[in-house]
Amino acid sequence: MTNNADPFSLDIRRFGPCAADVLSGDASGSVVGVFRRCFYVHLDDSYICMGNTDFSDGPINVVTSAPHTTDWQASGLTSGAPARLSNHRLRLGPHLTFSLNRARIWRPARPGIAPVSARSLTTLRRFFAASPPVAGLAPQVFGAPVAALPQAEHPLRALSLWLAQNLTAHPDHQQEPPVEKLLGLGPGLTPSGDDFLAGVLITLAALGETRARLHLAGAIRTHAPAATNPISAQHLYAATAGLGGAAIHDLFAALQTDNPDSQRAALKNLVAVGHTSGWDALAGLYRTLNIWQSARQNEIIAA
Repeated sequence: MTNNADPFSLDIRRFGPCAADVLSGDASGSVVGVFRRCFYVHLDDSYICMGNTDFSDGPINVVTSAPHTTDWQASGLTSGAPARLSNHRLRLGPHLTFSLNRARIWRPARPGIAPVSARSLTTLRRFFAASPPVAGLAPQVFGAPVAALPQAEHPLRALSLWLAQNLTAHPDHQQEPPVEKLLGLGPGLTPSGDDFLAGVLITLAALGETRARLHLAGAIRTHAPAATNPISAQHLYAATAGLGGAAIHDLFAALQTDNPDSQRAALKNLVAVGHTSGWDALAGLYRTLNIWQSARQNEIIAA
């Protein structure tokens, strides 16, 4: 594909910081899931997600030199194919190899969103009203009359209460974050509850709410292994460090501007991720930002 002498020899062009750690030394494992545009590889105790030249950047994502037209499901690569990493080269199955010699690390910019939080909330509400989804957690979080996942009502309320208690000047760090019933909630490779929690974690990082993020991260790391699937857990572990896909970080950057077109474009890119993953992450962002803004207003009134 990129090597005329060997069409099965490709380059890794970029990888996220978590993927970079996984690919930093020798390891072995297997391919665990093959989709049209990407596939997952399990190496030792971690997972990476590999895709074509137009694949999106993210903490566990690996962008390769495979042409954007590559269909991995039709390529012959199958789940269970052995994976071996050595000498800066990843071999999958008997023929396919990826060189790491020219790879560079993608790292997201981390703009704070505190200065524009009030305007941000209005922007997010208007976007939801203009094109409301019918699945996932976003309808409940944004106040739609019909809930797609009614079983999420109580877990969402419990986590919202915890956030309200821990985003104040005098947080309650004694109570464990109530995450068990959100983890693994909903269908799909990354369930809605997991994507929502990822949005919460990444927003806490953007707001500089380190104590709340670390407390929430600890609970997620404790319960995720038993509550959700390992690939979704890998995405969540990245989010505990404030790391998400490029789309959510691009949205934070757009919310720093006064450019409605940039904000709409960033929102559209985020909600296009997965079936409902982008919307669910946006719901986590919105709920966290809303609670954080209310806490700041209450502090001003109290002063």
